[in-house]
Amino acid sequence: MLQLLKKVPLFSGMSDDILHHLTLLAGIKKYFPGEYLCRKGEFGDELFIIKQGTVKISLPASEDNEIILDILKEGDFLGELALIDGDVRSADAIARDETEVIILSRECFRKLLQENHRIKDVLISVLTARLRAANESLMDNFLPLLTKVTKLTAEQERLESELRIAREIQMGILPPPRPHPALSVLDFYAYLKPAREVGGDLFHYFFIDDDHLCFAIGDVSDKGVPAAFFMAMTMTLLKNTAMSGGRIGEIVTRLNDELCQNNPNNMFVTLFTGILNLKTGNLEYVNAGHNPVLYMSTSGYCFLEKISGPVIGAIEGLQYKTFCMHLDNSDVLFLYTDGVTEAMNLEKKLYGKDRLVEIVSENARYVVAHELIQLVCDDIKQFIGSAMQSDDITMMALRWHGMGCIRQ
Repeated sequence: MLQLLKKVPLFSGMSDDILHHLTLLAGIKKYFPGEYLCRKGEFGDELFIIKQGTVKISLPASEDNEIILDILKEGDFLGELALIDGDVRSADAIARDETEVIILSRECFRKLLQENHRIKDVLISVLTARLRAANESLMDNFLPLLTKVTKLTAEQERLESELRIAREIQMGILPPPRPHPALSVLDFYAYLKPAREVGGDLFHYFFIDDDHLCFAIGDVSDKGVPAAFFMAMTMTLLKNTAMSGGRIGEIVTRLNDELCQNNPNNMFVTLFTGILNLKTGNLEYVNAGHNPVLYMSTSGYCFLEKISGPVIGAIEGLQYKTFCMHLDNSDVLFLYTDGVTEAMNLEKKLYGKDRLVEIVSENARYVVAHELIQLVCDDIKQFIGSAMQSDDITMMALRWHGMGCIRQ
């Protein structure tokens, strides 16, 4: 050990007596490959002098990566910074192969500093060289990292641009919230609030003739620009198909076939659509895998649970069944997507159908359609609090008044 200490620059020029005294105070320890001599962030009170083997000095960059600052070999030392300033270790020290080190305690090291001024000069020289090597190593690792960050930033900007375009498509294709001019026989309002990550919610309405209004609400399976385009295609095909005539089940059957033939991304859409006779209140409707509509009359409320068939756009050749009902004066239909009932607060609790039923049933007979939807929006906002909206929120409310008048 004495001969090794003589080779260490830190102890060059010391007398044999001092070095012999050091050998009596020092300890020797063996480390296996991959074993840590010390870890970044740990407090340490030992100076390590490599007697045999090599030691890697590194900084953890991520779970699977590291930045190698230096490779120390026989005669090199480490751990002096923590002994000088009493702070934590500044890097990891890991044995690369079977390594043997001489260990000096804090007390022994400080005594050496007090009695041998030359050690301070050597320390400054060694630390300067290590700092220079560390800077070079950091730059070698930093430049590729900077390139990667730049690419990720560009990708993020591209994705945000895509979402913005999708949102513009989604909102631009929708009709106004209510018919214009307003109808004396129908109180109607529709609402869509897109989430940050654009989905494919839709609402639509149009007149087949002077007496028949077709309306629809739906939710496309995918997100982003593809979903926005599929939503636009669904709305366009629905109107074109409905204007060619037939019962609503036949219309949706043809619509499904059209979507299946033009669907390279294998998307689908849940859809509730109906045709209301504005003179009689007769309604025929189809539910293709969508949330059940809430129906309110003078005798109470219920969900329209009947299903005409599965989602549209997925399986060609399906036949969708038409269901019929009659709306009496002031009956209300409330349509919504799962973004309403599945709105989530910070505690991961869902808004749910029960809360929706409560707010709608308590107010539907006393407020007009747009006020009813606003009440639901306010209640959802109160429920989710500061949680981020995770899905599009879409609602539609309509009340048939027969030949009566509604307040505007």
